[in-house]
Formats: sequence, C-alpha cells, structure tokens
Amino acid sequence: MDILAANPAGLRLYAGVEDWPSRHRNLACYVFLHPVRPHSSATKTFHHPDVGDLTLGYQSMLLEGTPGQRLSAYHAQPGSPDHDAMVLLDLTAPTRARHPASERL
Repeated sequence: MDILAANPAGLRLYAGVEDWPSRHRNLACYVFLHPVRPHSSATKTFHHPDVGDLTLGYQSMLLEGTPGQRLSAYHAQPGSPDHDAMVLLDLTAPTRARHPASERL
C-alpha cells in the first residue's frame, strides 16, 4: 500500500498526503489517520478472566467490496494499565497462537 509513484493530480486525490514525506506515503496509514475518510473510533471495555477489565481504543471501517465486513484495530496507550494487560496477554499466549500458520510449517 506504499505509494511508490504518482502524478501530481493522482497524489492530490488523497488530500494532504502530498505533504507527507515520500517514504511515509502509505494508503493504509492514510485510511486510518486522515480525517476526511469515514471511520469510527471509540473505546470498548473487555472483561478478561486472566487480566481483569481493560479498556481499549479502536478504529473501525468498512472494507470496500466486502459487504458486511469491517476492519477494526484496537490499541492501548503505552505505559497504561490497559497496555500492560495487553502485553501480559501476548506474553502468556500459547506459542502456537503467537506465530502465523506459515511459520509453523
């Protein structure tokens, strides 16, 4: 999703991206970070049996060409108890769950 080359008009279709350093021009980042794109953000509280309650921020958007599907990304503020809980969940996950199937073959 990196923008490797574009004519001036094509680049300006993505308002504001022309101001980004060329090495940072990425459409995935643009979708999540640029305010002109429709997406929702809020917080969601989880009640987890191992780490207790944690509240994560999230951004969500519909995926073009995939009716009814949505992409959501959850995040926690670094250094917060919620972030510590996420790190603990990651560190205590079974090894198999931490590696994609392709790495297990």
